[in-house]
This record gives sequence, structure tokens and C-alpha cells, in this order.
Amino acid sequence: MLIGIHAKALSETYPTGVGFYTRYLLQYLLGLPEAGTHRFLLYLAKNGADQYPANITKKILSSPFLWTQSRLAIELLLHKPDVFFVPQHVLPKTAPKNSAVTIHGLEFERFPDHYAWQERMYLRWVTRDAVKRASCIIAVSNATKQDLMEFYRLPEEKITVVHHGAPQRISNIKYPISNKRMDTPYFLYIGRIEKKKNVDGLIRAFTIAKEKYKLPHKLILAGSIGFGFSSKKLSAISYKLKNQIEFLGYISEEAKWELLRNAEAFVFPSWCEGFGLPILEAQQAGVPVITSNISAMPEVAGPGGLFIDPSSPESIAEAMHRISEDRKLRENLIAAGYKNAQRFSWEKCAQETLNILIKP
Repeated sequence: MLIGIHAKALSETYPTGVGFYTRYLLQYLLGLPEAGTHRFLLYLAKNGADQYPANITKKILSSPFLWTQSRLAIELLLHKPDVFFVPQHVLPKTAPKNSAVTIHGLEFERFPDHYAWQERMYLRWVTRDAVKRASCIIAVSNATKQDLMEFYRLPEEKITVVHHGAPQRISNIKYPISNKRMDTPYFLYIGRIEKKKNVDGLIRAFTIAKEKYKLPHKLILAGSIGFGFSSKKLSAISYKLKNQIEFLGYISEEAKWELLRNAEAFVFPSWCEGFGLPILEAQQAGVPVITSNISAMPEVAGPGGLFIDPSSPESIAEAMHRISEDRKLRENLIAAGYKNAQRFSWEKCAQETLNILIKP
């Protein structure tokens, strides 16, 4: 069987959630023993240094704009694989009937004001189109499955839940973090600095924690700036504690793991998540997780999360205080979090995805 895969995300210089999902999934899927009995065709926007087994063919398709619905669509019109897999929301108009698409979340439907109107309309259009035409839909969580059924009235039997995997625990990191940062305890957030992630609520919560509980900690925010934020706005909402809040921008994988393993806690008070991979990364790194009590976050964090109401900065501040004061709670969350993360594996994700692609 020839399985075509939309692999444009492998070309990203600065991958985010979907990019990491594509990289991890393909790495493990192509390494499965059963994958050796099939042929795979990866559609890419540019060539990379990745090495693949002999049954993998790369097709480099160049296009200055609308890559999926122009250059890739033309390729699929001329040469259709037996099965086509898209690890994101956009399905080419010429895709074969036997196509599977992964939906990573419907945050743009649940909280539409957290998106620029152009992005919201685009995501709504391509997602509705993809789930209508795909023969199978992969939802990354039960929360996302329920959203698909609620917003798009999809039949339950068309949707299969396949959870992400947890990354391997990384040790012996050599990324140097400054002595100044090491000497001061800190809470950590990693993700895009944008409205839907509730970063403004996190900063308000940290301000409360400093004023009410006199915590000595800093707050470190790592990630690119997204919708609803700018450097000017970040400075404005954090002016009271400008020396206590550090903005790092986009960071490397090495920097991410080093920051995680030295944090007092990882704080992820998002309004809505299709899955929430940073939660598992923190749990793998041995860091207690403070996260929201809604959407997919309880499903992913399991017993290893300290849950808060994202609409209440006071709730987030109290959780920070509890983590910093109660060493036993912190130890229990670390142990429960690491055990919870073992429920998720990329091998399992890859096997379940392949089973969907090759089913009769």
C-alpha cells in the first residue's frame, strides 16, 4: 500500500505544537516493523537532512503560496496514493476519498474572540471542509472529540481518539542557564504568548502571589508573541513587577528542558487546549504542573496536575503559593506526574495511527 503523508511541517524552522506532533509521529510511525510492509511518500516543501528507510520516498513540491491547496493539490490530482494522511486541519481539494486528518482542537470555535478574525474564519473554513471530506478523523483527545461532535455534528463512529505521546525524559543537559536565574526560584510558562493561553491572567496571578504571599520567585515566559499581545502590551501589564518577569521569546529544545527541570512549577492556565503537550513535557522533566480544570487539560495531566480555575487569577496565585510552601505536595505531584506521563507514548500513537491508515 502506498501511503501519502502531508509532511510540510517537517520543513518548519521554528516548530510549534503541530510541527512537533508531525516530527514525533513520523519518526515512530516509520520505525514500526509493520511499516516496512508498506511504501510511504512524504510531501515536503523543501528538502531536509532527515534520513529515512528504503521504503520512504520524498517528494519536494515548491510553491510560493497556498502550498496545500495549490502545489500539493495538483500533485494529488495527477498521482493519487492509496491512502492520504494529513497531520493537521487542511485537506487538499483533490485528496483521495481514503484520507485521514488529525484535528488538534477547536479552540477557535470555543473561544472565537481569542483569534484574529481572519485566522478564525480560515481555521473554521478549512476544518469544516476537512472533517466533511475525510474518511476518518483523528482527534488528539476526548475533549477534542466532544467538540467535533458538538460544533460540527459529526457522528461519533467517524472519530478515533489517538493521544499524543510523551517525549523521552532528557538528562545530562548542557544548556547553561545563568547563575542569576539559578539563584532565584521561578515559575515557568512555555508556549505562545497569546490571548488563548491566558498569559495576561497568569501575569495578574503572579502579581497577586508576590503581593499577597510575598513569594521570592520570578516568572519566566518562553515563547513567541501571538494574537492579543505585543512587546508594548507585555511591558504594560507587567510594569509593577518588570524586574521579576522575564520574557525569553522562542527557545531551543535544550533550553526548554533545562528551564523545565529547574523550575519550581510549570504553570499552564490556558483557556482551552486540544491536547496540551507541554504538560507532559513538564511531567517528564520532573516538574509539578499547575493547569486549568477545563478542556483537555485534566485528561492529559491526570493525577499529576494541580488544577485551577483559569478565570480566577486568585486561584492560580493560591496554587503557586501551595506549591512553594508545601514540599510534600510538590513531591507528590512530581511522582504522580511522571507516572501519568508513562500512559502516553509515541510508539502507541504511531501504531494506532498506522492501524487507522491501513484498515480495510
